[in-house]
Amino acid sequence: MEKLGTVDKLLANINNIHELGRQRAFELGNPFYAKYKGDGEYYTKEMPTGELSCEGGNCY
Repeated sequence: MEKLGTVDKLLANINNIHELGRQRAFELGNPFYAKYKGDGEYYTKEMPTGELSCEGGNCY
């Protein structure tokens, strides 16, 4: 049986990469920007406090 390294484990579930970006942005005290379904051409801005700011009026 092949032993998986840390990088291999992280890449096996690449669906969580946005969570790592959100965590790092909040550690630095910066907002996190993401584009969700239904946002159209706009991004949703999430502040480290949990507050959402939506340019297009579509907050989830």
